[in-house]
Formats: sequence, structure tokens, C-alpha cells
Amino acid sequence: MYTSWFAWATWQRHMVVGSVSFIKDVFPDLLENARMWTKTHRGQYGGRACYWQDEGYDAMEVSISSSGCRPTINSVMFGEAVALLGMAKLIGNSSVEDELRSLQEETRRFMLEQMWNPRIQSFAVIPLPGPSSQTPFRQFTPHHPHCPGNGSASWPQNETVGARELLAFMPWYFSLPTASGGQLIPPSEVAKFETMWPQLFDEQGFAARWGLRTAELRSPCYNFSYEHSDCWNGRPGHTRLQECSLGLPTC
Repeated sequence: MYTSWFAWATWQRHMVVGSVSFIKDVFPDLLENARMWTKTHRGQYGGRACYWQDEGYDAMEVSISSSGCRPTINSVMFGEAVALLGMAKLIGNSSVEDELRSLQEETRRFMLEQMWNPRIQSFAVIPLPGPSSQTPFRQFTPHHPHCPGNGSASWPQNETVGARELLAFMPWYFSLPTASGGQLIPPSEVAKFETMWPQLFDEQGFAARWGLRTAELRSPCYNFSYEHSDCWNGRPGHTRLQECSLGLPTC
């Protein structure tokens, strides 16, 4: 299943057009979708409860960080919880409010406390053991001896990777001041995490002539593989660019 945020999109639409009847119709399916993600993509890893995603199904084939507990899917599950909680209140379904409130707080807590790498001043992936759907493409990469994620070596387990990737800006997408029911990064925490933004405009970071790179240029893993038609370990990618651009107004 590809990373997606149907409930969030539906709730944002409602706040523009006011479609209460539509919300009533789709709420049961959207709630079931969120529960399904919890059933299939939530696990305990190294004492942490996090949502994981395969890099390929996260629109990040052959990424530097590989598969694992990713800022993308954990941000998305926060957004889904916020949206569904808003819908539940709107249609008077109080029976699921505690469940959704718990999901919202769990995902926020995990993101802010566990996925921030203070050394690189960025949110980052916590890789999981085992192969990725992209493992075959990592085995044919050119030599990048100082890149832990190139197929011949791996990142240390149970800690955030030491590389900045554009996907790290996904939490800001769900932190807009207009977000109903809460922001992933609350105003009181913005000063701590906004230190990552200057990298967008640094030519050794993400800034490039034709858009934002999916990984920082200075990384020893930059462009470590190009065996797949979609390799998001350096070249600009429209998916992450759109998410990042929508999160920028937060700051």
C-alpha cells in the first residue's frame, strides 16, 4: 500500500466546501482505512511503537535511508487522526474520539521525541532490519565506501540515519496553523525544529537548479545508485517537493 492521506484530504475539502453529508458517507471507510494501517504497518521496534513503510511504497525508491520507521508515514498517521477526530465530532460519533485522540498523541510524541536527529538537525528515518523492495537495485550500485546504506553495509539499527533527506520535511505539512484539531509540530516547539529549513536553500544541501534534491548534495550517499528508473537518492522528485512546499508556510 502506498503512503496516502485520504482522511486528511477529505477534511481539508470539507473546510472549504462544507460537505457534511459527504463526511457522513465516507467516514466509516476512512476510519477503517486508518485502522487497517495500524494493523498492518504499526509495530514495536527496539522498544518503540512506530509506523513503518517500505521505501518503494513511500514514493522513495532506492533512497539513502531505505525502509523503516519513516517521517512520512508517521506524519500521515498523525494527520489522519486529526482529520478523523474532526469528522467524528462533526457527525456526533463520540465513541471513537478517544481512539483517535490516542493515535494523534502517540504519533506526535514518537515523531518529536524519537525521529529527530540532533546531530544533523533534521528528522530522519529509523531503518528496520530485513530487505526492502529495492534491495536488488542496491546490490548493483557503484562504490560509495562511506555510504552505510549502499547495499554492502547498513545503517546502525534502532537509531536515526545520519543523512538529511527531503522526506524529513513531511511533519511540517501537517503543522499548518489552520490544521483543525492540532499541529504535529506545535508552536511551542517550532524554534527547536525550524533549524532544518536553511538546508533547503544551501547548494550543498537541497538547493538545485531544477528543484529541490531528494537528498543533500554533501552526503557521501548522494546519487549512490541509478540502477532503477526511479532512484530518489539525489535527483529532484516532485512528490517530496510538493509536500515540502506546502509545509513551508508553517515557518
